[in-house]
Amino acid sequence: MFGFGSGSAIVRDRADKVRVLVAMISANLYTKPAAEFVEIYSRLTRVEQRDSEIFFGVSISASCWYDVQATYPDPVPEWMDDLLGKPELSEPQQPSLAVLGGGDDYGVFITVFRAEGGASIELHVPTGQRPGKDAKAMVTELLKLPGFSAAPSFI
Repeated sequence: MFGFGSGSAIVRDRADKVRVLVAMISANLYTKPAAEFVEIYSRLTRVEQRDSEIFFGVSISASCWYDVQATYPDPVPEWMDDLLGKPELSEPQQPSLAVLGGGDDYGVFITVFRAEGGASIELHVPTGQRPGKDAKAMVTELLKLPGFSAAPSFI
């Protein structure tokens, strides 16, 4: 009635921002080498790189942020092919992206595994913890947007 909770204008607006954020990061991840990717985001925020993993945060509002982990695949060493033989059907490994909401969106978990695969989304919080106040509504709103689908359930 007053615009609070699931479907509120604030959550819908934030979902649009998150959609653009995921699309922008994905586009850079799948078109730029790791060094260039780090350089781009180092201009905007503090970036930490550990081997093939790149971490940084993006603030959406004073009470909502997203932590980003981009992973570039490690190249298979040449000695591995010499030792085990070259795989017959080897698809090139692709980078992946994981984005975890914090604050009001704590528990929103977005993953992207392929450039053309879209993003999967789920609500994921450790046992004993509670999701952020808007997390469930955010997942619902993101699932309404093109390019997002529910994460597959393996259990």
